[in-house]
Amino acid sequence: MLLIDVGNSHVVFGIQGENGGRVCVRELFRLAPDARKTQDEYSLLIHALCERAGVGRASLRDAFISSVVPVLTKTVADAVAQISGVQPVVFGPWAYEHLPVRIPEPVRAEIGTDLVANAVAAYVHFRSACVVVDCGTALTFTAVDGTGLIQGVAIAPGLRTAVQSLHTGTAQLPLVPLALPDSVLGKDTTHAVQAGVVRGTLFVIRAMIAQCQKELGCRCAAVITGGLSRLFSSEVDFPPIDAQLTLSGLAHIARLVPTSLLPPATVSGSSGN
Repeated sequence: MLLIDVGNSHVVFGIQGENGGRVCVRELFRLAPDARKTQDEYSLLIHALCERAGVGRASLRDAFISSVVPVLTKTVADAVAQISGVQPVVFGPWAYEHLPVRIPEPVRAEIGTDLVANAVAAYVHFRSACVVVDCGTALTFTAVDGTGLIQGVAIAPGLRTAVQSLHTGTAQLPLVPLALPDSVLGKDTTHAVQAGVVRGTLFVIRAMIAQCQKELGCRCAAVITGGLSRLFSSEVDFPPIDAQLTLSGLAHIARLVPTSLLPPATVSGSSGN
């Protein structure tokens, strides 16, 4: 099954497999989201990149999509259908009743499907209270209690968003590369911005996990994901990093939702019209 996570920074493509009966996923490639591209342009690009990754048409007989960029959802879905002949299933609130996590109102009305996928993957893995930190365009924290109830979400500016904002919102600060400096005391402007944004985010992550545990009233497992989570891979005494968490969540959800309950326009094999 092809798994697709349409986000604000990247459109991530992965493929689901099994290893000893366990769900496993492999990221294939990432694209920069571009609302100006047509369905045909996306179709040609996705087809070429799938072939380069060794994924043939037979492996694309099913596809499952999470999207937090509504303007791209149909374009990407139709591009995949153009390649495979199968209309992808687009994950949404219609599936929430069939998940191992529960989503209360008002969280249910606004939470992104990528964060739901993160919560599903983390809860299936830990089977206990957990906090998922996603380092993407936004820095998000999703807290799940021991019963599988999503208690809430916190959203802050992401790392790249923060450095871009400093650059565009000031007269002299440059657009600096993202890196984790050794010290919080910068010796030049680039180091100073990296210390404040990247190392500052590290402290925010630790503090927010601790506060989530306090508000949930228990110790929580924690996991870090997102395209920029790699910046913290050298940190000791830090939660594990799982760059494939969102795709893993989508794979679990695709297996859990009965085909008979899929919206008619998104049942695999339907025309999608």
